[in-house]
Parts: sequence; structure tokens; C-alpha cells
Amino acid sequence: MRIASWTVVFVVCACLLTTSAAVTSIPVLVYHQLDALDNSFFSIPSSLLQQQMAQLRALGYESITPTQYVAWVKNNPVTLPAKPILITWDDNILNAMPAVGIMAAYGYTGVMFSVSGFADFPDGWNMDWDQLAQMKAAGWSIQLHAGPNGHTNIAGQYCTSFLGCRLVGETEEAYKTRVMNDLTAGDAALQSRGLTSGPSEIFALPFDDWGFSVAAQDPVPASFLPTYFASKFPVIFHQDWGYQVGLSRRYRFEIHSDTTVAALVAALNDPRFNFDGLPASTGPTTTTTTTTTTTTTTTTTTTTTTTTTTTTTT
Repeated sequence: MRIASWTVVFVVCACLLTTSAAVTSIPVLVYHQLDALDNSFFSIPSSLLQQQMAQLRALGYESITPTQYVAWVKNNPVTLPAKPILITWDDNILNAMPAVGIMAAYGYTGVMFSVSGFADFPDGWNMDWDQLAQMKAAGWSIQLHAGPNGHTNIAGQYCTSFLGCRLVGETEEAYKTRVMNDLTAGDAALQSRGLTSGPSEIFALPFDDWGFSVAAQDPVPASFLPTYFASKFPVIFHQDWGYQVGLSRRYRFEIHSDTTVAALVAALNDPRFNFDGLPASTGPTTTTTTTTTTTTTTTTTTTTTTTTTTTTTT
């Protein structure tokens, strides 16, 4: 499958050289599929993607790269548009390729989180390496989602995620080695094909599985994965597993088949997109004091309410 030609709408970007403090929130979206024949919960119609991109354009959002996003998270000087957004896709599924043209028509590029094992054996469902190279040539970034086996399930036991579960009888060291080898192999595969120039800057956790769901049965994955991922990647994206923060973890809003344009617009203001990833954040090293006074007067009653809120972020 080849990427069809498209018409690109050229948009003037109101960019500025800024530090992280100047931009206090960057929404991050994650898509999976387009026009899936099985009406998957993770698939949306192409027409809905067009509507969503048109709405983002009308609101003034500009897509950014992983490099820009990481610099912002690290509070380093970075050139950012006034309203930045990071648009990501997972799993290098073949039916997502038309997104390149649809998004380009509104001036957007995206990030494809790739599973190297899927590209090695595409079998008509996933993109192969040549198709991922086409995405990169179209201005997209290719980043690591998993290696040869990291996005597979383990059959026949209570815990089925390849990265988030220990095999029955597997030692702690063998488990850790298996996880590390998979991600190392995935990174190497992307680099060897020229899709990345070094280790992935950002990472999306397969199945959103940190091992927390089975920690009572086996605490090893939940104690190992967050610290290991943080040592390897500047940013690790997850959707909402108990809403974990710290250790480089950042939130993404996941688009589903029932995500309307209105729901997407509402999600753009989620406080989990704030600089420190916490609700009510106002950005790094800032102190904000807000005083609001509301007075309501009738012929018989006068009510005055004063609320003072002080937020300090370090």
C-alpha cells in the first residue's frame, strides 16, 4: 500500500522561542486505526478524523515533534507554536496510513509508535518497513512502541502482557533481561533502517501495562518497569492506568470510535496535559495567586464570597 498524493494546506505558524514556562500545557492525542472493517473500538471513520483535524485547525493548534515535546518537558529552551499539540498513532496498523494525507491537508504531521515485530511480519494487517519509511519521508516521526515480541500476549497464565508479566517459573533476572532485550532490539531495528537517528526520544507503553494490575500476585514487574523505562526514555506515554505521574510518565488522550469532535475539544483542556502532569498546574517555577470576589445584592439580602487560591509549583 502506498501513501496517496494529497493537497497540503500551508499554514503560517505563529511560533516563538520560549522556555517551558511560556507554554503551560501541551495536549497529546493517540489514535490507532481508520475505517476498520470490524468496527473496532479503536478505529474511527476517516470522515471523523477530517472533522477533528479541521476543528484543531480552527482552534489554532499546531503539531510539534517529539524533540520539541521532550525539550518542553525538560524545561529547556525550545521553539514552540502558540498552541502546540502532539498527535500520535500506535501499532503501525496498515489502515492508518491514509491519516498521513488527511492530517497533511490541515497542516499536521504525526508520530507513529512502531512495533518492530509487526513491521518484520506485516501479514497484510500492519505496515512493513518500507511503509514506515514513507511516513517518515512525509514528515512524520517514527518512535518505539515495542520490539519483536513486546506487543504480544502470553497465553495460558493469569497475566498475559509480554512486558508487564513474568512467565510462570521465570526468575526475576530472566524477566528483566527479556524486557530489556525486546526494547533494545526494537530500538536497534528502527535505527538500522534510518527511521530514527538514535534511541527513541519518547515511548508508548504497550497495553498501558505497568504490571500494577497483578502486583499482588507478582510485584516484580510493577517495581521494575517504571524505573527501567524512565532510565531509557525521556518520556513514557500512557493513557490512564490509575493516572501515574513521575518517572517520565505523561498522559495521552485516547481516541475511540465514540469520541465526538466535542469530546475531543473538551479533552484538550485536561489538566493532566499541564507542564508537571498534575491537575491545577500552572507551569514550572511559578507562583500564582488569584482572588475572586463575587457580590450578589437583592432588596433583602447581600451575599459576599471571597475565595483565595495559591498554587506553588517547583
